[in-house]
Amino acid sequence: MTVQLPTRKQSRASLEIGPLNARVMLAGMPKSGKTTLAAGWAPDKTLIVDTQRGTTLLPGEHYVEHVSSWSAFEEVVKALTTPGHQFETVVIDMVDDIWNFVDQHCAGRGQVLASATDDYSRSIKSAEGTFRRTIGQLLATDLGVWFLTHTKAVQDGDVTRYVAKLDAKVLTYVQGAVQFIFLAETLGAGRKLHTAPSAKFEAGGRVALPDPMDLDARALYDAMAAGLAAGTSNGNGNGGAK
Repeated sequence: MTVQLPTRKQSRASLEIGPLNARVMLAGMPKSGKTTLAAGWAPDKTLIVDTQRGTTLLPGEHYVEHVSSWSAFEEVVKALTTPGHQFETVVIDMVDDIWNFVDQHCAGRGQVLASATDDYSRSIKSAEGTFRRTIGQLLATDLGVWFLTHTKAVQDGDVTRYVAKLDAKVLTYVQGAVQFIFLAETLGAGRKLHTAPSAKFEAGGRVALPDPMDLDARALYDAMAAGLAAGTSNGNGNGGAK
């Protein structure tokens, strides 16, 4: 096959990157509002892949697919990568569980987990490859993809840092695939979204956003739309969560 090299330069504008098709990793402690934020993003165009029944108490109506195994998740990915559906964004809630499903799916004979199989790492490498291949099918589409994950506290000298709990075998892959890494934090009765890195948080994005922000889907949508359009840290934009 002959490869035709590009004759025009690529730009963010030419790729039409906007909030609906952005790739996001959203981390936070349990009950910090991750599912609520993602569910308020664009309910008419978003599918939530729910692994923990976390959507059952959400206000309003949402498109939800409950999965409890790797084979079920593969079927959802197959449907999402087939033309004809109305979705523009898919929320994987939680990606931690999706990794656990494939870890179980690729376990060696008589074993529960691939990561616990003593076969010179063949099973765990198969799990990693299977995860990357299937997630890669989603990333090869024009869909926006949100990866929701829990956080854990890590002591770094006198500083307590909050980092994604997703297994290190696939964490780097997911972080490299997204354009934004956010951290949701509960502060008393309030909730905040961190969009920039600090001594305590792993966060950041390809364009700057206001930091911190209220955990509000419409405000985040507007800020991302403005940032992606202008490539600046301007937090004021048009549009809004649908």
